[in-house]
Amino acid sequence: MNKFFYACRSTAGGRPRCKGISYPAWEIERAVREMFDEPQMWCDLLGPDIPENAASEIAATWRVLPWPWQRDWLKESITRIELNEDDSTITLTFAPDAAKPFLDQIGGPNPPSANQ
Repeated sequence: MNKFFYACRSTAGGRPRCKGISYPAWEIERAVREMFDEPQMWCDLLGPDIPENAASEIAATWRVLPWPWQRDWLKESITRIELNEDDSTITLTFAPDAAKPFLDQIGGPNPPSANQ
């Protein structure tokens, strides 16, 4: 079995890229996938105007999707993952259209027209 790692690419403050810091890819990917088990993550992604209970329903569906499907959506939807070891947080940056498939399905803001 191959072992893959994410390497630190920080150049904060103009410093050279950090060296010798890496994280096991599977653990990072699992942690990010598990963040979407919670309705609050979907509320954050989809915005305040989603229908009531939509975030809970999407989170429940997410939990039963095969992990390759989860992985494929995440690869297309997340443009940056930042780990902050000081406060044990993960910050995600999403692609501009990351929420679109879900908003289209739940009839949230700006649903597609019938002519599309």
